[in-house]
This record gives sequence, C-alpha cells and structure tokens, in this order.
Amino acid sequence: MGQSSLILALLFGKMVFSVWSLVIYLNALAEVQQFSIFRAIGNVIIAAILIGLVFGVFWYLILYTLGMSAQPASNAGAAFQILQEGRMFINDKAFQ
Repeated sequence: MGQSSLILALLFGKMVFSVWSLVIYLNALAEVQQFSIFRAIGNVIIAAILIGLVFGVFWYLILYTLGMSAQPASNAGAAFQILQEGRMFINDKAFQ
C-alpha cells in the first residue's frame, strides 16, 4: 500500500504541476503578444493543428514512398503475420 500510494501522489503532483505550467505558459504568451488569454489559447490550438497536419502529411508521404497503401486490405487477416510450423504467412502465402 505504501509504494502504490507514493506513486499515486507523485502522479497527482505531476498532473498539478503540468496544469500549472500550462496556465503560466498561456499567461506569458498572452502577455508577450499583448492578446487576451483566449487568443493565446487559440494560438496554441492553431499551432497544434498545423503541426499535426504537417506531421500527418509527412507520415502519409513516407508510407506512400514505401509502397504501403492507405486503403484497407481486402482480406481482414492480411495485415497480420502468422507463424505456423516455422513458416510465416502473409496474405495466405508461405515464407521461410
């Protein structure tokens, strides 16, 4: 009980400090940009969306370059590799 309550207390403290650092960050951003706190929140959300889109496009381009299509496989088991008797089966084809 002692170790688990210590871990729970540390996690709770980390959560409190994370929220507090977000509050401080947003207040500092609003002060630097001379905006309201709501505009600072909007700036952070827009930046997160743009970064997510850039990483999403790069991820898609990497997968497309490697020849992995974004469309689902026709066979539900095609995405899985199954080992049977020392052989690997992909799309019902056996490999050594």
